[in-house]
Amino acid sequence: MDAEQRLETLIDEFGLSVDEETKAATLRYAEELASYTDRWDRPRAVEPRGHWADDEYNALLDVYDEPRRRRADGPLSGLSFVLKDNISAEGLRMTCGSQSFETVSAGDATVVNRLLDAGGTLLGKANMDAFAFGPGGLWSERGRVRNPIDTERIPGGTSSGSGVAVAAGLADAALGSDTGGSVRSPAACCGVVGIKPTHGLVSRFGFVENVPSADTIGPLARDVETAARVLEAIRGPDVRDPTTSAVELPPLDRNIEDFDSLRIGVLDLAPHGVSEPVVEAIDDLAADLDAEPDVSVGSVDLAMEDIEEAYSVISGAEFAWLLRQSFADRGGVPTLPEMTGRIDGSLFTDHVAERLLPGAYLDAATDGRAYALAQQQVVAFKRTLAERFERFDVLLTPTLRTLPPKPDQLRNAEGGFKYTIAKQFSLAGIPAVSVPFAERDGLPVSAQLLAPQFDDRTAIRAARLVETLGEWSHEL
Repeated sequence: MDAEQRLETLIDEFGLSVDEETKAATLRYAEELASYTDRWDRPRAVEPRGHWADDEYNALLDVYDEPRRRRADGPLSGLSFVLKDNISAEGLRMTCGSQSFETVSAGDATVVNRLLDAGGTLLGKANMDAFAFGPGGLWSERGRVRNPIDTERIPGGTSSGSGVAVAAGLADAALGSDTGGSVRSPAACCGVVGIKPTHGLVSRFGFVENVPSADTIGPLARDVETAARVLEAIRGPDVRDPTTSAVELPPLDRNIEDFDSLRIGVLDLAPHGVSEPVVEAIDDLAADLDAEPDVSVGSVDLAMEDIEEAYSVISGAEFAWLLRQSFADRGGVPTLPEMTGRIDGSLFTDHVAERLLPGAYLDAATDGRAYALAQQQVVAFKRTLAERFERFDVLLTPTLRTLPPKPDQLRNAEGGFKYTIAKQFSLAGIPAVSVPFAERDGLPVSAQLLAPQFDDRTAIRAARLVETLGEWSHEL
């Protein structure tokens, strides 16, 4: 396709009416711009600094030959970390959990720099579902990740390796990404703590995006205090990511045991298909919370069916936009279209196609109207949440509708993946903390604590209270 044809194609795609003089001027200016870009430095080649890990749970991928440290003191000194393999770390291979794609990152994501600046020790990369399409932790093309709590149960996804690495003691903490529950699901399945921060609280520079309006990077750790410390270290505005917020917040890891005057709204579980063991555990927890001095507990209803379906439309459409529009990630990693140009058509497995195509097709078939209607559902759900937060400081739900399922229990009767109560709140952009608090049949039961946007500290405080009342043991 020559330059004139390419321009005509763009004009048609945008539905523009352009005269011949403007077309000629456009091509001349584009040629002038190209002369500048041809002189700019290209990304430097980076030699690999790691090797493929070999752990019994297949939780880790590329790990450094020597763990990376930047300073010996700091709030995260003594803590070791791994990163979900869609976050850039200089000298480590990035695969996004795909067998078809591999590149060596030329630089660090902002969150990596902040971890190292805070004294953390970076070990390497954690396995994940290919291109962050899960949600069960069963779809890494780099080998299935096994749950150390019970290897017959799913590890949760898509940050499967991050959750398993923490639960198995391979790392003290991990970073994952959460678009529709991908930090909270593995945290709940593996019996650890996972935080999805307020959307925009943590920089995504150096992260391969999936659904930009919902993507967040968040920590996993064995306890609430550690997870809060990690979040405090990585949060904050970043000039390289204009979607981050400059809102000023008090330290997220201070006074988290201040439980005075907490008003907790417990979700009415009857309409939401929650299994009996989980309902019983949540009921017991609600009674324990209500018995605490200066804590009040009430029931709250939320209609979530429409927002769940809106997520399918929005996620499919936005991921398709990334593919079609050369939407670059912000860390020197190739754009997704460049990925697909390097490799054959087997990049996306049937599983990824199944998750991507329905929403993308509907968006295209309706010329974006379906996406706009789905976003209206998000606005309505945010309004409902705002009303609930007038009565309660935090909302409490189970993270999973069931105990951590076996692979053949992952889909519901209609063939969908609805074992979590998570993606609705991703679209709302509010903070959510998953914390294990009970044990049923040797498996963890986790609560999810939700707070208004940028009130992450209140969600963390409530999670710490649940943790103090809980009975879950991390010992394997």
